[in-house]
Amino acid sequence: MSTLQCALVVSRFLHFASCMFVFGASAVSLWLREMADQPQHRVVETVLKGAVILCVISALLWFACVAAAMAGDWSRAADPDILETVLFNTEFGTVWGWRIVVSLLLAIAAFWGLPQRPLVLTVLAAALLATVALTGHASMDIGDRGDLHRATAAMHLLAGGYWIGGVAMLPLALRGRDAEAALRILNRFSAFGIVAVVLVLLSGIGNAVFIIHGWPHLLASVYGEILLAKVALAGVMVTLACLNRWVLMPGLRQASSLAALKSSIGVEIVVGALILLAASVLGTVAPPAPM
Repeated sequence: MSTLQCALVVSRFLHFASCMFVFGASAVSLWLREMADQPQHRVVETVLKGAVILCVISALLWFACVAAAMAGDWSRAADPDILETVLFNTEFGTVWGWRIVVSLLLAIAAFWGLPQRPLVLTVLAAALLATVALTGHASMDIGDRGDLHRATAAMHLLAGGYWIGGVAMLPLALRGRDAEAALRILNRFSAFGIVAVVLVLLSGIGNAVFIIHGWPHLLASVYGEILLAKVALAGVMVTLACLNRWVLMPGLRQASSLAALKSSIGVEIVVGALILLAASVLGTVAPPAPM
């Protein structure tokens, strides 16, 4: 993998991770506000603002990587002519120009005290996350099939964003909570989290149907190997989510169960990050072609 390809994968990973955290954390904050005390609120605010800044920086870096790839030379990534060509004469550039505008609006909303700030952040982060589906493999289909593919990809991103971003938010939300308060927060998160997991699995299957045309050759391709690794990681994350919900949460009033639950959530966050890394690489690899 070249330096440029590595930079593209890194920019994709940072963008996915930051957008999903902002979306998941903001969505969780919509129903967590009445339970948040001031010290925890300040910590969440600080981390959220940092993630929003990373959304903007990673969006610009991703655009620069694509521009450099189209120019065939990393040193020309900042060439005004190249940037103008990519921005105004390619489908990616058109979509990305609007996405950069949305990311800047997200930054303004994050640092400006709006009355309905969590809702505004959730909506803007959802728009930023879902519009990734307008690029990459989903953008290659046309007509009704293309529209359905992009809608499926957007659902996959949003459901995954709530799940992974929300799980990443939980350690901040649970800081300093006693068992009763932690149980209330986790029960609320689980109610929406179960729906998110189901949507992730269904939309993931839908995406695979749209993208993979050479099923017999899937296992022999680099794309297939990375996809199977991603599926295996998703299976681990689902298993951890089930363990948390139906094994550890019922005994949460015991100190040992609370500690075990926090450890399990930590592992789930790491697995979620590995899934995003796999997705970041997949977007740069061509799926197996039909024979």
